Amino acid sequence: MIELDNKELLEIGLHITDEVSCHVKKLLSKNIKLHTHFDRVNSSGDKITLFDQEVNERIITILKNLPQIHPLIIISEETGVEVIGSGNPYYFVVLDPVDGSNNIRPFFTPSPNIAMSIAVGYFRDLYERPLTEAIRVSVHREIFGQRVFYGLTGQGAFFTDGSITWPIKASPINSLKEKCIIGIDFDNKNEISHTLQGLVSSHIIQRRLGSSHLDLCQVACGQYDGYISDSARLKVTDVCQSHHLVNEAGGIYAYQIFYKGKAAPQYHGDYLTKVINNQSLLRDLRFKVIAAGTHELFEELSPVFKS
Repeated sequence: MIELDNKELLEIGLHITDEVSCHVKKLLSKNIKLHTHFDRVNSSGDKITLFDQEVNERIITILKNLPQIHPLIIISEETGVEVIGSGNPYYFVVLDPVDGSNNIRPFFTPSPNIAMSIAVGYFRDLYERPLTEAIRVSVHREIFGQRVFYGLTGQGAFFTDGSITWPIKASPINSLKEKCIIGIDFDNKNEISHTLQGLVSSHIIQRRLGSSHLDLCQVACGQYDGYISDSARLKVTDVCQSHHLVNEAGGIYAYQIFYKGKAAPQYHGDYLTKVINNQSLLRDLRFKVIAAGTHELFEELSPVFKS
């Protein structure tokens, strides 16, 4: 088998995200109600929407028609672990087909903040390298826009809007005293800790797009100085790709991992290989995340993990 390099894997990722964006726009032009919910859950334990189902099926179909990356193992938020092609997998794909689907309203809005995210790497590297190095390419695309953020292992992070591409770097701000912009995720948070309350009530500027992938893209490009998700709700497919992107942009990314609501440090580091061996972990593992542009700012945000 001819091994594809980062540039060739990126071209595949960009092709998939472009195809999905066009597919969704065609569905909307036919007045299909993408916000429709079904009475069943996906492999990650979330209720399935028609949007999730349509996008996931489209991506799987595209991947099946790309024999140059077969045999392939897919880890999808929607449908779990699946192998395409015969023999031992040579590549792996981590897939979050739709992030931010709650931003889809039952009535028309012109550009909801919804993203899809995909990471690609060599399967063997999952057992030989840290996950952020095993992933060779991560691509994060606004489904209703043209903005794409991507990371290439060892080569940095980049932004493109379809007409121009330029490198991105995480923010150099190193203190909360510098009027920081921080993305804070309160979703599914029943009680806010005193530490987090202190952050919110200080002079920071709080932001949230309703998509954890897009929020973490803002950290990677320096639009946010940091990001906090303290509700232990992020999933495996939220963390893999965003960790890679922020890392390639020179930022700091840390997480705490939970199994059925209880701290589970034994899964730290190699959680993806454990998911491949036991896909029920897609449902049972959840993460708290803090990301920042600098070590200094991260240290000021990190007490949230201890509260």
